[in-house]
Amino acid sequence: MSNPTTENVKTAFQEAKKDLEDKKQADLKAKIQAIIRATLEKIEETEKSIETQRQGIKRDQGTVAILRADLKDLEAGRLDLIEERQKKDEKAKTVSIAVISKVFSENYYSQPWRNTFELVSDALGSVTTTGSTFTNYVPGTYALNSGSVVNISPFYY
Repeated sequence: MSNPTTENVKTAFQEAKKDLEDKKQADLKAKIQAIIRATLEKIEETEKSIETQRQGIKRDQGTVAILRADLKDLEAGRLDLIEERQKKDEKAKTVSIAVISKVFSENYYSQPWRNTFELVSDALGSVTTTGSTFTNYVPGTYALNSGSVVNISPFYY
């Protein structure tokens, strides 16, 4: 057997030390890359969640816009405008609390709120009325389930 010389021991020691340092660097690199990958994945996941929420918000804003238009038209007794909106937009028909349709064939073209309409709601049943009669019953104070109180004043033309 050969006898290790001092020079060989020093060289082996230096190589072992370098290998150990290289392994530490490789471990550090792997950990840093894992942190970066996890960060990138979290960003991607969050962006997808934000986009999903954004789409939900747009959908909800559309729903609120339809309901606000319905409320404005109900206050004014303009059931004809709600009926028209529901005919043109299927979403308006599904979002609105009541589906509105003209009952009789008479047409008051210059005063469409005088036409007779049927309002049908799954939760509330149905009612047949004219828009001008409807406006008599809109004003009032409404206590909502959330605790909010909304006051609707009489609508004047």
